[in-house]
Amino acid sequence: MNGYPKIVVRDKDVNPTFSEVVLGVDPATVSWDRTLNETYSLTFTAYEYALTNAAFNMLTIGHWIVWNGQIYQISNMESDEESGIYYKNITAINAWFATKRIQISYYKAGKQDYHASELLKYAFDGNKYGYSYELMADDKPTVNIENLGEVSAYQILTNYIIGELHLSVIPDGKLLKIMSLDDLKRDTGQTLFYYHNTSQISAQFDIESIVNCINVYGKVKDANKHTYDFQTVIKDDNSIRLFGECWGEAIHDDEITDQKSAQAAAADTLSPTPEVSMSTDLIGVTAELGDVFKLKTFMGDDVADFFEMGVMATQITSTPYTGDPDTVSWSKGMNNIPDIKTFIDIQAKQANNTTKLSKLETNQNQMSGKINTAYEDRLSGRLINSDYKIVQLEAPIDNADLGLIKGQAYSVATRPEAVEGLSNFIKGSFKVATTSSDGLFGKTDKQKLDSISTEPPSEVKLKSPDGSIFMLSISNDGTISAKKQ
Repeated sequence: MNGYPKIVVRDKDVNPTFSEVVLGVDPATVSWDRTLNETYSLTFTAYEYALTNAAFNMLTIGHWIVWNGQIYQISNMESDEESGIYYKNITAINAWFATKRIQISYYKAGKQDYHASELLKYAFDGNKYGYSYELMADDKPTVNIENLGEVSAYQILTNYIIGELHLSVIPDGKLLKIMSLDDLKRDTGQTLFYYHNTSQISAQFDIESIVNCINVYGKVKDANKHTYDFQTVIKDDNSIRLFGECWGEAIHDDEITDQKSAQAAAADTLSPTPEVSMSTDLIGVTAELGDVFKLKTFMGDDVADFFEMGVMATQITSTPYTGDPDTVSWSKGMNNIPDIKTFIDIQAKQANNTTKLSKLETNQNQMSGKINTAYEDRLSGRLINSDYKIVQLEAPIDNADLGLIKGQAYSVATRPEAVEGLSNFIKGSFKVATTSSDGLFGKTDKQKLDSISTEPPSEVKLKSPDGSIFMLSISNDGTISAKKQ
């Protein structure tokens, strides 16, 4: 199970009465999702069997899951039946989201600057649910709050600790570690190579969120003429160059009297970059929230031509029991705002690499076809003499060029020069015979052979059955005569 522990269900998170190991979990359905400051959830499907009945019945909304050192509360449960076996689809969220139950009635009236330590003390001191915190960030920054009170600890975390002070909450059981983004970052020293330990890089853009042009108006001078003591347009030229003009709602404020105050008033409304999410999968690599990797993508054929950037893991989805690669969403920058130009470069580069991969795939398919053809046209046959390993060749497929049909026997024409070493062997081992020296046959045979006339003979000597010798000859008119010797 890749080293991950079993899933345990409890009826309470504090002083539980019942605690059971959930044995009927389908490992392939276990999914673990962690999104920085947003989501820590665990989902799985459990089946009811005879030995799992107690734990199965405890899987209900409000009960607690303990897994991998973290505590989760079941927030959603769907029950159904398959082939006579009941099962439940479970979604559980991390215990730090259950800090909503810590309600703070103590009220602090008036405007006041609060440090993170003061807000955390206000939210968690004396809580009865066992939550604690560890502030690991610089405590100098403050947030100005008017009439603090009648809120939950969860609202303190999300509205002020995360929303205003831009800190991060990392749960460790019921210990909440509060740290800055810089403190959270951990340089792993590892590199993500596109199509090596990550097979995909995707970036999604939502330009509807962009605001790069705003009309700003000061105090009204003449309402009938729609004139103002001061008016201007606040623009983000770089955003306009990339995405065109995207107008936001006009700002009216009597206290706006110059360009500086107009810039300040528009600062919270301007949103010059689209909402961007970028994700990769990780092959043979693991990551935790805050881990920083170097993302590297090659731009061309030259290995020296590449693009790289540092990215931090802000969302991780794992299927821990299957061994499948994690899917990780990455961000760049102090406020998790990705560098838009960087993503555009990556997308362009990815498209270029995809084209190259497509061409490579086409070449591979063509080569595969050639290999298949070569294999089908290979020499094949059957053994017809095991002593001398004599093989009769047979056509493996129809071959119109050679006039062969599948299974037809054929032979290959050859010559000494076509067999490596045979020509030299013949020259060295077999000499031509002469009338004075032996060769391929004896010198006597050579003498007899040379004595044979190549012209037709005028007489032919024949022997009769009784041993008599006759000479046969032919006249000019074709008359044959025999003369006894």
